[in-house]
Amino acid sequence: MDKKKTNLTLDFSQPIFVGIDVHKKRWAVTLIHCDQILDRCNLPGEITALGKFLSRYPGFKFHSVYEACFIGFGLHFDLEALGVKNIVVPVNKIPQVSGNKVKTDKRDSLKLATFLSKGLLKSIHIPDPVQIEFRQILRTREQFKRDKKRAYNRLKSLLIQYKICFEEPRLTKKLIHFLSNLEVGETIQLLVNSYIHEIEALDLQIKKLNQEYLKINQQEKYSENYRLLLTIPGVGPLTSASLTYEIGDWLRFKNEKQIAAYFGLTPSEYSSGEHTHRGRITGQGNPNLRALLIEASWGIIQKDIAMRNFFMRLKHQTGSSKKAIVAVARKLVCRMYAMVKSQQEYQLPSAA
Repeated sequence: MDKKKTNLTLDFSQPIFVGIDVHKKRWAVTLIHCDQILDRCNLPGEITALGKFLSRYPGFKFHSVYEACFIGFGLHFDLEALGVKNIVVPVNKIPQVSGNKVKTDKRDSLKLATFLSKGLLKSIHIPDPVQIEFRQILRTREQFKRDKKRAYNRLKSLLIQYKICFEEPRLTKKLIHFLSNLEVGETIQLLVNSYIHEIEALDLQIKKLNQEYLKINQQEKYSENYRLLLTIPGVGPLTSASLTYEIGDWLRFKNEKQIAAYFGLTPSEYSSGEHTHRGRITGQGNPNLRALLIEASWGIIQKDIAMRNFFMRLKHQTGSSKKAIVAVARKLVCRMYAMVKSQQEYQLPSAA
C-alpha cells in the first residue's frame, strides 16, 4: 500500500476511508478504497480545499478520521456538514507499528486511513457546540486564574529582592495602597504598578466569565443536571457547572466504573502471573475537574454522616487522609452518575 492505484476498480458499495493529518497550514490526506490507496495529496488547511478534493469521487460514502489536536472539533462539524462520517481519535489510542522509525505527514495520514478501514480506531466523545462554548468559558477562566496567581507570585518574588515581604493570599485594597507607596526606586515602583494592573485586569475578566458560566440555567439541555448536582453538599455553582459541561452526556458511560476511570480515580494495576499490585490512581482526565471533585469531597464529609464514616474508616486503614478523600471522591462521582441516571436529587441519610 505504498502507491496510488490509478487503475483501481471502484466499488460504489464500499466506502472511501479518509485519513487526515492536520497541521496549521497544510493537511496531508490519504484515501483508501477496498484496502488499496485510491488517492493522496497535500492540501491547504481549509475545509473548502478538502471538500473539492473529495468531490472527485461522487456517489461514494466517506468515513474520515483525524487526531484530537489544536484544531478542536470545528473540522469535525465541517466534515459532518459535507456528509462525511467523521471520528476524532486521541493520539495515545492509535496503534503503533513496531520498528517503524520513519514519521512523515504522508505516512501519518496513510496510517490513520488504514486503521480506520480496519475498524481499529475508536472516537472520543464529540460534544455539541453549546457544550464546547460553555466548557471553553470555564477553561479560559481557569487559565486566567493561573495567570493571576503567576503574576502575584512574580510580584512577591520581585519585592523579596528589596526585603519587602507580605503574606496576604490575594491583592486587597489595603495591600494595593501599601504597594503603591513603597520606598523603592522609580523603576521598581513602575514594575510593581505594572503587576498590580495586570492582576486587577485578570480579576476583572474572571468576574465577567463567572457571570457567563452561570447562564447554564438558560440551557434547557443541561440545566436539570446542573440543578441536581447542586443538591449535593459541598458542590457549588462552579463545580456543578464544570462537571455538567465537561462531561456533557453522562449516560455515554455504561456504568460507575467507566465514569470513575474518566476522572482518573481508578487505581493503576501491575499484574503478572500470581502477583497483583495496585498502585496510586491513574490520574487520567482533566486534573482541574478532579481537583474540584476532591474539594467537593471535603465538603460532603462534613454533611453526610455515611460519607464521613467511610472516610474515617479508610483513613484509619491506610493511615492517609489523602488516600481516604480520593476514595470518597470516587464514591461521590459514582453517586453523581446514579443521580443523573435516575434524575433524583441527593438524599442525606437520616440522623437516626
